Amino acid sequence: ETAEISDVFFYTPLMLGDDENREVRTILEPKGDEIEFQVISEVGSAGTYKVNNEETGWQKHAAGKITGNQQQSDILKCINIKDIEAKCTEREINYNYRKSNPAGKFLELGPRWENKKRIKFGINQGVALLELSPEFAADIKTYKLHPALLDNATSFLLGAMQMNQQYLPFSYKKLVIKRPLQPKIFSIAH
Repeated sequence: ETAEISDVFFYTPLMLGDDENREVRTILEPKGDEIEFQVISEVGSAGTYKVNNEETGWQKHAAGKITGNQQQSDILKCINIKDIEAKCTEREINYNYRKSNPAGKFLELGPRWENKKRIKFGINQGVALLELSPEFAADIKTYKLHPALLDNATSFLLGAMQMNQQYLPFSYKKLVIKRPLQPKIFSIAH
């Protein structure tokens, strides 16, 4: 069985300081054949979030819908990465992450997000090789849809096409999940 995540909106990033802790909740609400979800965090008096039209000390970070998709006609197809890479000859970026974080960086993400290895560009398309560092590869046992891999897999093309400017997606119209992500994946965008 596959799953589909749709109409996902990212409202505010969940930002924490180095020694900061915050309670985060994922709220799942069944609605017919789908489940609506929200990700919220406690912010105390600094911000409020409405639950059943009552203001609370919670901030909404993301919301969307999840449905099960039992279509058997949607069989996984094999894709020859070498054929796609052969069409992506316009430009190539190879990544070598360093331990320092330069001042003024757009957004500081944890080391799990340092998973881009290579991006090859074609005309209006690209293919990225993403791989979790060995110390984080075991995350896959817990996070079947690893957030760091998913973020880079869905945003690599726009960010890199803008000459390495940072890009954060604000929404996903639809993601069809056919199986869990692996520590090393290719992402194709066009």
